Amino acid sequence: IKANFKHVPTVITKHPIGKISIAGNTVTFNASATGIEPLTYQWKHNDSTIAGATASTLILSNVKKADDGNYSVLVTNGVGSSVESNEAKLTVQFALVTSVKGLGNVLITPKLESYPAAAKVTLNAVPSDEYIFESWSGDSSGKANPLTITMDGNKAIVANFLEFVTIAITKQPESQEILAGRTVQFKVETTGNPPLKYQWKFNGLPLGGSDGPALELNNVKESFSGEFTVTITNEHGEVTSEPAVLTVIKDSDLDGLSDVEE
Repeated sequence: IKANFKHVPTVITKHPIGKISIAGNTVTFNASATGIEPLTYQWKHNDSTIAGATASTLILSNVKKADDGNYSVLVTNGVGSSVESNEAKLTVQFALVTSVKGLGNVLITPKLESYPAAAKVTLNAVPSDEYIFESWSGDSSGKANPLTITMDGNKAIVANFLEFVTIAITKQPESQEILAGRTVQFKVETTGNPPLKYQWKFNGLPLGGSDGPALELNNVKESFSGEFTVTITNEHGEVTSEPAVLTVIKDSDLDGLSDVEE
């Protein structure tokens, strides 16, 4: 009796194919082989064994930059003979998504479907007519325009546009007459794109700490008599109010009556 044994080599009939994927996506590598059964599979990443990856299909969920590299599979047949597939390179890149609030658009340079790690991208916010660029939000912040970002992850960035409103005073501060020792308040109402800055002045000289739409003076003296104005500014201009005249009437004994009335 003569036994004839035929060597049946293990052959990989389908090698895994390299891929480019956006971080966070799922990536699948497939391989198939023929040979003496049973065939077993062991996937590798950069020549290191991947624990539990022993099927003909390798599924990588929520891929990260650390998953970059070369993938291969070692196929072993029923008599212990092994063969390894070609390497398939995985490149993990990052996505950039821009959106707007208000009316305008964002120009992206360079504009790609995805970006390699550390790529520099410039964003230019372009407002529509009668709108102004206000700020960036989302995965960036500030008012720099153009804005250069470094792609170190997936990014979603919002360009915020505001309708342009001319800076103007809608209600002037009013002149007042008051007894000495009392409290007086001047108010101004305005329109304009924020932030608005206020500077009150007395007879043309700036008053410290007067940085709001209302100015309150306590325990006024006769020396407070004079003209009060306020200048309002923003990034697009400034406007100054009409003078509001304060007349402080002497009340020596603080009885609520002017010295003239007594």
